[in-house]
Amino acid sequence: MLSLYLYSFSSLVFLLLFVLSDVDAATVFSSSLKTCQSQCEERNLAYPLDSGEVHWTGLAEFNYSSRISSCRHGCEDVDERESKCNVKCSEEGIVTNSCKQGCRAVLVSFLAQAQALLIQTRVNMEVLETAMKLKWEFSETLAEELKEIANADIFWFSQTRPLNGVLGWRWTSLPQNSFRNSSLVSEVHVPFEHGEHVEVRLALSYRNQVLVSRTTTYHLPLSKAGTTLEVIGQLQLSDDRVAVCYRTNQPTPKFKLTVMTMDDSTINTEESISRCHLFSNLPRDNCCKASISAIDEHGATTAFVEIKLDFFVNQVEIELVSAASSRLIFSNGTHLLENEELDQYALGDSATVIPFPLPTDDIITAIAGISDTTIAIGSSKGSLWTFQMSANQTDEDQPSSVIQLKTVGEMDTKITQIEIDHIQRTLYAVQHDKGIIRCKLRTLESEESPTCVLIVNNDALNPPKQITLDPVNGHVYSLNVDSKVYRTEMIAFNASGIETVASLQFLKDMSPSNGIFFDVSKFLFYSALQNGTMMTLNPVTDQAHIFKESGYSDIQHFRIKSDLIYWMKKKCGETDADENCIFTENLQRSEEDIPNKFTYSSALMSYSFLEEILLKPRITAVSSIALLTSDKVGRVTWDEVATLPFQAQGTSWRNLTYFLKITAPEITDFEPVEIYTLNTDVKIEVKPGNQYNAQVQVCSDDFCSTPSSTSNTALPDLGGADDIISLDMLGNVVVADESVKAVEKMQQPHVLDNTTRTVYLAGDHSVFRIRKQLFNKSFQMGIFKKDLDDAAGIPKPFKDGLFVEMMSIMPSRSKILIASSYKITSYRLPTTFDFEYYSCEEPLEDCAEVMGISSDDTTGMVHFLTQSRNGTVILWESDPENMTPRDIATAPSIVPFRRFLIIHDKMILVTKNNHIVQTDKSLKVVNVASELERVDRILPLRYAAISHKIEFTDEIKFMEGSKTDLQWTLSPPLEAGTVIFKVSIFREKMGGPDPPIITIQSDTNFTIPAEVLEAWSSAQRFDVSVQAITPWATAILNRTGLTAPVKPPTSPTQLRIFATQQKTVDGPRALISFFWGPPTEWNGTPYQYIVNCTKDDGSWIGGPVTTSQSHYSFAVKSGKVSCQAAAANEPTNIGSFSEVITIDSSGELESIYFRKLVLEFQN
Repeated sequence: MLSLYLYSFSSLVFLLLFVLSDVDAATVFSSSLKTCQSQCEERNLAYPLDSGEVHWTGLAEFNYSSRISSCRHGCEDVDERESKCNVKCSEEGIVTNSCKQGCRAVLVSFLAQAQALLIQTRVNMEVLETAMKLKWEFSETLAEELKEIANADIFWFSQTRPLNGVLGWRWTSLPQNSFRNSSLVSEVHVPFEHGEHVEVRLALSYRNQVLVSRTTTYHLPLSKAGTTLEVIGQLQLSDDRVAVCYRTNQPTPKFKLTVMTMDDSTINTEESISRCHLFSNLPRDNCCKASISAIDEHGATTAFVEIKLDFFVNQVEIELVSAASSRLIFSNGTHLLENEELDQYALGDSATVIPFPLPTDDIITAIAGISDTTIAIGSSKGSLWTFQMSANQTDEDQPSSVIQLKTVGEMDTKITQIEIDHIQRTLYAVQHDKGIIRCKLRTLESEESPTCVLIVNNDALNPPKQITLDPVNGHVYSLNVDSKVYRTEMIAFNASGIETVASLQFLKDMSPSNGIFFDVSKFLFYSALQNGTMMTLNPVTDQAHIFKESGYSDIQHFRIKSDLIYWMKKKCGETDADENCIFTENLQRSEEDIPNKFTYSSALMSYSFLEEILLKPRITAVSSIALLTSDKVGRVTWDEVATLPFQAQGTSWRNLTYFLKITAPEITDFEPVEIYTLNTDVKIEVKPGNQYNAQVQVCSDDFCSTPSSTSNTALPDLGGADDIISLDMLGNVVVADESVKAVEKMQQPHVLDNTTRTVYLAGDHSVFRIRKQLFNKSFQMGIFKKDLDDAAGIPKPFKDGLFVEMMSIMPSRSKILIASSYKITSYRLPTTFDFEYYSCEEPLEDCAEVMGISSDDTTGMVHFLTQSRNGTVILWESDPENMTPRDIATAPSIVPFRRFLIIHDKMILVTKNNHIVQTDKSLKVVNVASELERVDRILPLRYAAISHKIEFTDEIKFMEGSKTDLQWTLSPPLEAGTVIFKVSIFREKMGGPDPPIITIQSDTNFTIPAEVLEAWSSAQRFDVSVQAITPWATAILNRTGLTAPVKPPTSPTQLRIFATQQKTVDGPRALISFFWGPPTEWNGTPYQYIVNCTKDDGSWIGGPVTTSQSHYSFAVKSGKVSCQAAAANEPTNIGSFSEVITIDSSGELESIYFRKLVLEFQN
């Protein structure tokens, strides 16, 4: 008991301190109390709907005054450090649900003023050696308000996080006395965040209700940003090689790279300075994962990442057959020759002459194998052919097997070299002193005409004399006339005419050179330097190494096949046959070994290999694939194929097509859909409720990348009604009427009740809307409502003071959900508080931030996402029966998004990059449709089966024959309990000095209470306002200039009665004279008097008399006579009769009033 007293006393002192801090100005708490108490009446808070109900019940249990009083009693729950709402609202005579509305309203009002203050804070960041110093400051004009709020039970925090959205907010407490004692500044040191940009904001907590300021972003010095390391892509380049690229935000001196089996057995560890690495000699079994560490100049690990390598040995073995044996083809200038055995160096008579119809005046100057049966041929005049050899190579009549790719022009020069790009299916030929010719390969059956492009250098005096291709990465290596080696990107696949090389990258370490070759199988570029050194260049790491220090000074044109090198040399002897020689040797030979020379009766001018090229999946897979589904249509989209840093950028140089495959595992008779397309957006038919799998591969000619897959389940049958406006469920633009287009232009959070065509939108709580005077209500926090049918109308206030960042609505349930960073509450559409779904609990530092909210009007389910400091995302669910949320799914992260919606158990997001995302409630399979139209927002719009709009169809009027009973008509007529009417009666006029008489009822007629009429003047002028309130809508009808009934006059006054005795032939008689005075109030124009006199025998005499008369006389026999009078100001508006006055005809007066009159006369 003692402790209770002390606590109450301290609370009283606590409140007095606020009151005394500024006697002249309204305090935050008193302003909150005043606002709350006015809202009890003005916003109808005292009449809340029961949770989950759309009918009012128990209206007659408590009258309007009791409910308003109870609501205002709840408003007093503002002067305690902890809420006492439950105690207050359980007191005797208090209407509990009305009282609790007051508790919530006063809290919201206080928090609104705290939020308005918080928005205006300023921050300055100073980077220290080991931390960031944040200085929070308020302006001098806010000193009084800040002092009062800070002296409440307020806790202050600095919140920080990296800008990338991967992590949630870090909470750092400000000093306990922050902003107290008239202080406008508080400082705190916070740890560095892991990133170049850091977001900061100020937070305060009152009764565990957390508010936050605007977010400010700072750029950290690179040295303080920490090291981030991420893998940006990987690509399998051969059966035992995988390239991986990564990036870091810091100038990292080196990286440590370790490759391991899947059971963590280390295979190899090495260090590199490159941002890409080629993991080689990978095992076939149990392979592989890799770890990458960033190492600083002190040898310390600053960042670490581990990945699983996309290594598909088994797939390659299954899908690809063993390579056929290679065939070595020579040309002596006039014929094509084949050596039956690769190790048979003396051709002689064993060489097979391959018949080729060479024009008689031309010479074969270059050949290159395309496949195991097709060869490309270039001539001294500049012609280019492809020649498909038949099984019977002795058949010289094969015109159909020759395709001329290029005819001879006047300015053409000889073809000196041919290289084949098997991936893009193109041929590159070096034309002496001119440049490079690139032609698309075609088959005999192809109807497409051969197309060739001439590629020239900017420097016409330095054309290429040799080239080699890296078709996987889109590069052409050239050895130019200046003996230097260059690298350039391939031109666009669909280029035509003449193309100029955009830029040449000089490869210093590979120059000066006699010959170059790119080995696709080993993924190495070789250059035979003029000093005899053989150099290699790893195109992934761009690092050069010495392969052999000497022995290759005489090499001109060479190729590497397996472990053998084939090369040409000018003038290897004195005979004509030695003018041009071809050698072969093992790459691992010792210096004593002698190369093997191919000999023939004439000089061998060129050579090549015929073999079936078995291409591996050396194209990067698409990085993202999405399958969006409605009930009957699916839409598959994917990103264009990406390029890694060591590849030619863009995709124009590639000859690509996409292979899409759709399967439906739940449909037994479903035939897989297979589509080849150049597009990245394909629509398919789906059946409601079934799961579909989609995979896409990037293909070039007859080989494809590894597949990228996703899955999704079609929605249940929607009956043809999609749930999204502007874009439908699949992201297609849909036709919308003008009112809906108006919604599209709204920038603030908003929701639409289509049953009333009402938009509820958040106010603009930008700091620029906050005036210097916090309490003049000029700032725009809260929710407003706008009627879409009133295009010119301005939004009207719905709920004041709420700081709104996210909204959702369930129209049929008359519920709107409102969320800020750390709170989710619901309100009924008549503006009363409903339920608090989420707020912070102790310890506050662990409180997760609300990322998004969604509700399903059909099921009543509520979902929301929160993100913790470590980035973990939790999906919460609340059902209408048990509203307490429960977590149903967790994910380590989620794509950053701006809008969130769950319908039919499917989650739809709009990302911060304006893309649509679909996933299920498990958060496992995420479909990011990045290739669709850019989406600004999502807004659920169910086609309204009924309308909840209401309107009055006639004016307020008196019921027929009545001057006290008012009536009105509402359309459509509503069942009992679904509408209440707030009737306000204003004496004289609305807004006059007299407070209105207010009641709430469910009937469409109202009787002016007798006590009201009694208190009013006769024929009182008055105005009436009737507000119809349903769970969904309100309508107001006013009527002015009504007149209350004319009040009857008061009773006549100054009653007197006399009897005069008379004797007649019939016996004694008495002449009775009855006198009266006018009534005290005529309450109108005098009309007449009514006299009523009763005799002893029960008969009566009297009747109407004019107002000019003041007495009435008549004769009677002996006996008593009683009289009374009444006044009338209208024929039917007769006042009450006066008291009865009685006299005996003998002259004895019995009326007490007459006796009194006699006594007064006697005195």
